[in-house]
Order: sequence, then structure tokens, then C-alpha cells
Amino acid sequence: WLNTLQKPLGNQQGSKCGFKFVATHVDFYKTYKEIEKDKATVKVGDLKHFESLADAGSGKFLGVLRMDVDELNDLCNIGLQSSSITKFISLSFDIELFFTGYFHELCETEFIDNIYVGYSGGDDLFVIGAWDQMVELACQARKDFQLFTCKNHDIHITGRIILCKETYPLHLAAQQAGELLDKMAKENEQQQKNLQ
Repeated sequence: WLNTLQKPLGNQQGSKCGFKFVATHVDFYKTYKEIEKDKATVKVGDLKHFESLADAGSGKFLGVLRMDVDELNDLCNIGLQSSSITKFISLSFDIELFFTGYFHELCETEFIDNIYVGYSGGDDLFVIGAWDQMVELACQARKDFQLFTCKNHDIHITGRIILCKETYPLHLAAQQAGELLDKMAKENEQQQKNLQ
């Protein structure tokens, strides 16, 4: 997908402009059938309401997905300890490229409907959508990240999904998913210490 991008255009004076990947996928009402329930307040082209996202899944729940790269600090501090700054920058750029460029493309091509990308960048992501699609998206992102890292067993991504009703405060669901990720990271760290 990276090779299919168009080159950045220069401005009118001939100087060059760069670009930055940004994962910004949202879903819109595309047909009148999708908006039958909310005819009075919604039209084709409007952003989908959380209620519509939840209704799209089985069980009518929203899924709030948080994922991040495990133990990235250890990877940088220990794995790249004797490496040059160039290798550190290259690793940082590559991980950023996965989360902003590739993940955006994944959402735009394979997970088009019923999701909003809250953010995706650095080494983590936050997505809202129909709960069953969040499970599929998390599995696909993990599989693709393994391929992206050439199946390196020292670099992996994990995630947590919170299920909630569409009226539940989104910031609380995001916070809870983040807390579960942190708790899992601490438990993994403790397990590794116990094995040593």
C-alpha cells in the first residue's frame, strides 16, 4: 500500500511539501435504509450515531478497543542499548508508520463500516465501533503487526475491549480499557520476573 501513495505536491513557488500519515477513519450514513430509525434528525452523509454503531453488532453493544505495543520501553532500553540513534529513530518511524499509515488503510479497506478511529499513532490506538467488529479488528491488527515485525517474538501488540451501551460515557470506557491494558502489562512483567 505504501508504494501506491501519490507524491506530495509542491506549492506555487516550487518548494517541496511533506506529509504525515494520520489514521482518521469514521463511518457515515450511506443509504436511506441505514437511517430509517432516525429519519427526522439524520440524512445520508451524516456521521453515524453511536446507537447505529451499537445496533450494527449482535447484542447492540459498542466496543471500545485500546491496543499498544508491549514493553516498548524495554525494547528501546535493552534491545537497542548499544545501537546508534539511527536505529532507534528507524524503529520509532516504523512503529509510527504501522499505527498511522497501515492501520488507517486497514480501516479504510477492510473495516469500512461501523467504526470510528479515535486515534492511532505512536505505539497505540483507540477505536470505537460495533463490539463484534472490534474483536475482528483487534485480531487482524495483531496478525498484521506480527507480519509487520517479521514475526519477531520480542515485539508484540496486545489490546483490550470494553463493551458498553451507546449512552455510556466514552471517556470512562476508554479509561477502563486503558487501565485493563496497564494491569495486563504489570501482570506480564511480574510473570517474567517469576520465571527468572
